[in-house]
Amino acid sequence: MINEDIKIEKRETVVYDPFPEEVYTVELIDIELQEKPKYKNPKETEKVFSFTYGVVDEGEYRARRLWRNYVPTYLYISTKNGKNVLYQIVEAHLKREMTPKEEAELDSQALNKLIGGQVRVVVKNTTKDDKTYSNISSFLKSVFPKPALTEEEKAMAEKKETSLEEVLPGSKLPENYDEKSF
Repeated sequence: MINEDIKIEKRETVVYDPFPEEVYTVELIDIELQEKPKYKNPKETEKVFSFTYGVVDEGEYRARRLWRNYVPTYLYISTKNGKNVLYQIVEAHLKREMTPKEEAELDSQALNKLIGGQVRVVVKNTTKDDKTYSNISSFLKSVFPKPALTEEEKAMAEKKETSLEEVLPGSKLPENYDEKSF
């Protein structure tokens, strides 16, 4: 039985227009290690990074998020494409090339130190099944730092998922909760 008087509100799905294809200054908000299907072998999985950025440029896009997903957990230089995405991200944050020592010692602690740092990103749009997605295509060092995102702006730009706490304030999910069972 619910012992407190609450009103359940109905919310509409939030739809964001794609970003214009431009260069944006962004702040690294979070890095996650995720288990995803392998590109050419979806029956197998691999660990990859997901980098979450928030736009710090003033204007209508401030605090909107951009993600760079499927970032490999290794450094690699290809003769065809050059440095892989992980190299590009780290070097953009460092504002220089990595030293051999930094390459050898790159670990989760070093990556976590990048959180809160600013870089510039080039955004390109791709259309698939009548939907347009804004994707980070490349990383550049930040020349002039911009005002960092406030805690309120970071909260405003949180992932779009709604938690039970938002719908029923004070409610907690049981520890053995499995959303597939609902």
